[in-house]
Amino acid sequence: GKKQVQRERREPSFSEYLTLWWVWPLVRKGFRSALSEEDIPRSPESFEAENLLNRASAFEMEDNPSIWRVVWNLNKHFILCGSLAGSTQGLLNTVGRPFVLREIIKVATS
Repeated sequence: GKKQVQRERREPSFSEYLTLWWVWPLVRKGFRSALSEEDIPRSPESFEAENLLNRASAFEMEDNPSIWRVVWNLNKHFILCGSLAGSTQGLLNTVGRPFVLREIIKVATS
């Protein structure tokens, strides 16, 4: 017969929870019944196609606009915030974890 793989159920990490918390109600609703256009939340006005097109059209005045330059200028705030958040998380994981572990050991042994 076929061998079934047992998967261990685990709790989502904090970063997974923060990433997906807003979409779960919509996923549950879509699982129970078909979604309609009214069920889908509107995107912020700054992300609507017309506004993005207006912002991107400012780069048409250049002789040879690079797609990367347009993407950077439209999304630099998100790119910088994401890079800062990723760097902070990496720093806390590599540097902060040993300090926290040391404090836990101090409390446990005292």
